[in-house]
Formats: sequence, C-alpha cells, structure tokens
Amino acid sequence: MKDSALMRWRLVKRFFFVLLLGGFLGACGARHPVSPSSFVGKWASSKIDKPIYLYGNGEWEIKRDDGRVWQYGIWDYRDGCIVWRHQEGSQISTEVNAVVSLTDTEFRLREAGQVTTFQRRH
Repeated sequence: MKDSALMRWRLVKRFFFVLLLGGFLGACGARHPVSPSSFVGKWASSKIDKPIYLYGNGEWEIKRDDGRVWQYGIWDYRDGCIVWRHQEGSQISTEVNAVVSLTDTEFRLREAGQVTTFQRRH
C-alpha cells in the first residue's frame, strides 16, 4: 500500500510539473501575430530625418517639416517582409525588406545589407 501511495504522489508531482512547464512555454509563445496593422502609424527612421506615415489603407508618405508630402507610395506586409512601391517619373520601383524585429514602439528592417530602425512617433 505504501508503494502505491508513493507512486501516485510521484505521478501527481509529474503531472503538475508538466502542467507548469506547459504554462511557461505557452507564455513564451503568446506574442501577438504580426499583421499589416502592426506597422500603421507615424514613424521616425534612422535613415532619413523626416517622419514616415504608414496608413492602414496600404499607402505611405514622407512629409516635409511644413507638412507637404515629399515622397509617397504603397506598402504591404507579406511573408515577414515589408514591400514598398513608389513611382519616380514613369518608373514604378519595388523594394522588399525583411522585418528583423517588431515591438509596439519600434521595428527594424534589413535594407540593402544594413538595418534601418523605425521608432513610433505620436
């Protein structure tokens, strides 16, 4: 009888250990899924000194200090990358940049071999 009680106690301990471990591992993976809406907002780039605005309708623009639009185009988030498109004269350029990291206040892109940081602005 003693051995039976000891076995049950060990099983109970293992069960709670597995349950606790599962909770910790679940918490590690409990990040919000990345979607285009994760990038919508006003951002400061480490590459240029003007704010860039990413809109929920898929448009982007960079504004001058006086509020006039300096550059604009369309953007999308797909397969871990931001795809930028803009027109210069009659040419439409497409640039695909891998998202290196993303938080609520910052994201980083790999652009032409270097990392560009975008900080959220209000």
